[in-house]
Amino acid sequence: MLRPMPPLLDVAFRSAGLAIGLVLALLMLRGQWQQRLDLLALLGCGAAYLVCSGPVRPCCATPVYLPVLAGAIGFPFALWKLARVVLADDRGVPATAWAGLTVLLASGLLGAGD
Repeated sequence: MLRPMPPLLDVAFRSAGLAIGLVLALLMLRGQWQQRLDLLALLGCGAAYLVCSGPVRPCCATPVYLPVLAGAIGFPFALWKLARVVLADDRGVPATAWAGLTVLLASGLLGAGD
């Protein structure tokens, strides 16, 4: 049977993940502005995910945290957008991607009431 991770170790791993992301952002300072904005969006969504998946789970407690929850739900879109800008050198986002993000956010926020 798996035992839960101690809270201090959990916070340490989460902080290390955010620190690595910030280092990546600093390394991209010489990059194009679109890449920096997409990386910052990815870091923001990642931080929102880490807040929402913490042991206290504040995102499910009050409606005040709905923007944080929306950021956590939008992490896959932010990752895809960053990969598209960096790897494909394509800045445009097709309408189907925006529709997918809308469905993702709507289903996640509707399920947040549970």
